[in-house]
Amino acid sequence: MSRFLCLLSMVGLAACGEPSRGSPASSSPIPAREAMAQSFIQNMKSLDLQYENLHGDVEQSAPAPEIRSRLTKIRRAAEGASVLPYRESESENRDLKRQFDLFLSTLARLEAGEWKGEEGVHNVRALGAACEACHGLYRTD
Repeated sequence: MSRFLCLLSMVGLAACGEPSRGSPASSSPIPAREAMAQSFIQNMKSLDLQYENLHGDVEQSAPAPEIRSRLTKIRRAAEGASVLPYRESESENRDLKRQFDLFLSTLARLEAGEWKGEEGVHNVRALGAACEACHGLYRTD
C-alpha cells in the first residue's frame, strides 16, 4: 500500500505546483517554472517506478547488485527533483529541499544495509516511510 501512496502522493505533490500547459501548436517557449515542474514530475515518476521494482526485487530475493542499481536510480531521481525550485513560494521550495535532504540521508543509511529477507522488507518499508514524511506536508487529495 505504501508504494501506491508514494505514487499517488508524488502525482498530487507535483500537481500542486504544476502550471497549466499551453497547446501543442503554441510556438512560445515553456516558462521556466513549468519546465521545472515537468522535470520534477519525471524524476518522481522514475523514483516511484524504481521503488516499485525494488519492492519486487526484495520479494524475489534479487542479487545485491540489482538492488544497489535500483537504489542508485532512486538516489539520482531524488537528487534531480530536489534541485528544482518549481513551486511559486520560496519558503515551500526551501522546505521541500530540506525534506529531500532528509530522504537522501535516510536513503544513504539504507544503502549501507542488507536487502535480503526480513531486513530487506524492513528497509523497503523504511524507504516508503521516508517518502511519506514529505507527502504528509505537500500532498493534496
